[in-house]
Amino acid sequence: MAISTTSYADKVLTVEPYGIEAIPLKERHGNASQVFTFWFSANLNILTWFTGALGILLGLSFIETVGAILIGNTFGTLFLAITSSQGPRHGLPQIAASGHVFGQLGLKLFGPVNWLSNVGWFAVDIVLGVVALQKILNISYLSGLLLLGTITIVIAVIGHNFIHRFAQIMTFVLGAFFLVMSFRIVPQLSAANLWAPSQLKSVESLPLIALVAAAVFAYQIAFCTVSSDYSRYLYPSTSPKKIAILTFFGSALAGIWLEVLGAAVTSLNPQAEPITLIVQLMGFLAVPSMLAIALSTIPINVLAIYSGGMSLLAAGIPLRRWVSALLTGGLGILLISSGSGAFADTYKNFLLLLSYWITPWLGILLSSRTFSDHPVALTPRQALSVYLLALLLSIPFMSSTLYTGYIAHTLLGGADASYLVGLIVSVLGVRWLGRRH
Repeated sequence: MAISTTSYADKVLTVEPYGIEAIPLKERHGNASQVFTFWFSANLNILTWFTGALGILLGLSFIETVGAILIGNTFGTLFLAITSSQGPRHGLPQIAASGHVFGQLGLKLFGPVNWLSNVGWFAVDIVLGVVALQKILNISYLSGLLLLGTITIVIAVIGHNFIHRFAQIMTFVLGAFFLVMSFRIVPQLSAANLWAPSQLKSVESLPLIALVAAAVFAYQIAFCTVSSDYSRYLYPSTSPKKIAILTFFGSALAGIWLEVLGAAVTSLNPQAEPITLIVQLMGFLAVPSMLAIALSTIPINVLAIYSGGMSLLAAGIPLRRWVSALLTGGLGILLISSGSGAFADTYKNFLLLLSYWITPWLGILLSSRTFSDHPVALTPRQALSVYLLALLLSIPFMSSTLYTGYIAHTLLGGADASYLVGLIVSVLGVRWLGRRH
């Protein structure tokens, strides 16, 4: 791979010259504040809004849903903050960094899985933006898809510096849009409706609260597979604690804000089509609101394309970084180019099932402390053995639309505890092996 001999640090519109190799000291640049704007803008999207509506759609009260949102975001974003803080130390994309624990075999396993996940999330998420565009522009589904897709791919292809600059702009633009939407919508909410208790009994609502908290938790930890991709250019001397705090609040503030707002709006009419309901509530501001929704899908989809491309390189595919990003985005558009999004629901269910791989991977990566001064000495074979054990033991605790494990169904009332089980088993496995050395 050819690397530019001139400094990339001060260039924004230059295509990023680095791939998955560690960023050299001479190219380190930026400051910790950029991780705040990046994660804030990534969470300011309509998918976050819909995630918050899940509890209402399942029959929970608004208060119960807010409780689940707070729990899921707090714990999920905590792991995101920890992994993000590691970037300056190793200078590697997150999946590539995990090769220090899982070895080349692990990269050949987790690289394609994470690439597939990111291709899929881009394919599913972009539909929401296209639907919003179609409500304000007289264009076909395919035209809207190509318009949004092209903008997103171009940003991802240019790479790191432009992505961060775009995130800084979107933090203010989308933040202002969603703030206006909040001020417009909140006065139309009914206090009596929001404080109304659920019609479910406690024995029915508690598993659903756990399920919603797990879904929100999963939404945040899904970012952990890519987190250091956006902090690895920072100076090694940058405070890990500062990066962790800024990542946490950037992601959690935007996530909680839009999820709570999404739950509140959905409580007005759970049967209504979400975007149509927003149009009705926004009134004369419907058009700029739809534009905001369309724009909101771009930052998170840039993340999917850019980091998906990195995962493909980590798997050992010999491509330039920008070609890998182009391939990732192009395949995502191809997957969703027909059927006006009818494919999205089925594929989203598949992706939710696919996301179960993350917590055992994350537990091993963090508990091995590979990039600390006191690492746990694991061989890649041991790390993969612990991973497979944790994944297998978590299967009976899974609960999704495609598969519900025996324990989740019979003992937990449909609540999903697989993320917790996978995390605990992986951490305990690493600790046990560490004590044997």
